[in-house]
Amino acid sequence: MPSPRFACVAFMLFALAGAHVFAQASNELPDSQACGQACPRERLDRVFAQAIKDDLAQRPAPSATRECAPYGGQDAADPLLDVCAKLKYVRSLPAGTRTHFACPFESSVFVGQDVARIRSLWGEPDYKDEPPERTQAGFRWIYVIGSPIPLAFGGGFPELSLDFDDAGVVQRASCAYSR
Repeated sequence: MPSPRFACVAFMLFALAGAHVFAQASNELPDSQACGQACPRERLDRVFAQAIKDDLAQRPAPSATRECAPYGGQDAADPLLDVCAKLKYVRSLPAGTRTHFACPFESSVFVGQDVARIRSLWGEPDYKDEPPERTQAGFRWIYVIGSPIPLAFGGGFPELSLDFDDAGVVQRASCAYSR
């Protein structure tokens, strides 16, 4: 009678041989059924391509204002114009381009600004949290000062949130890093 160790080794060899035969048999399928490693990779490539396409379709366009200068690597003295230049720069980049912007030093300077002034300088927000009717109190806009990378982990980019009252005046502004 064989030892338990021998039986275990023999079973493992039999299992490996069976797996090898099965793998060879699957490789001998006609081209229409053969897949290998290319199929999962192609599927993932299609998913990533569609995610980037969807992201581009949802991104707001840069504002058309000429009030703020193009971003030149330096912060502007006026925080409104600084965010304007950075948003124009970021929104002109291809989706997924890494950026290294920081939150505005003091976001409370945006308190008291009018919604029309913000929209004219910065363009449409990346996200809106507005009630169905403007008669309800307040709404929130969020501007992304960076380039989110679709389906990626790690890193971060500044999100500037503006809370407006029902008259369209910024009551609270905050900036935090998001992923």
